[in-house]
Amino acid sequence: MADAPTPDEIFERAVEEGKRRLDQSLLELASTSFIAGFTIVLGIVALGIVEAIIEPQFGEVAKIGGALAFGVGLVFLVIGSTELFNENFSDPAAAAVDRSG
Repeated sequence: MADAPTPDEIFERAVEEGKRRLDQSLLELASTSFIAGFTIVLGIVALGIVEAIIEPQFGEVAKIGGALAFGVGLVFLVIGSTELFNENFSDPAAAAVDRSG
């Protein structure tokens, strides 16, 4: 089993990823943002479908099922490395801190 990375190594990885994300072209940023929005909409649709299917039999418990289904959209968001302003924003922030000194 590999050793866990040190805090300095984690920060350096975050800086490198942040630099990559800050240096994206407008087309790359627009396309990943569009896909991120699409995955969120997918999660909202999944929430509505699951709630509508479960609610007649289980009542209010359907809200929990819908919330779990919404999580599918968030999983796709992270796996797909798409960009939302507030999603995984620590990497670009680490790159900015590293640049400033």
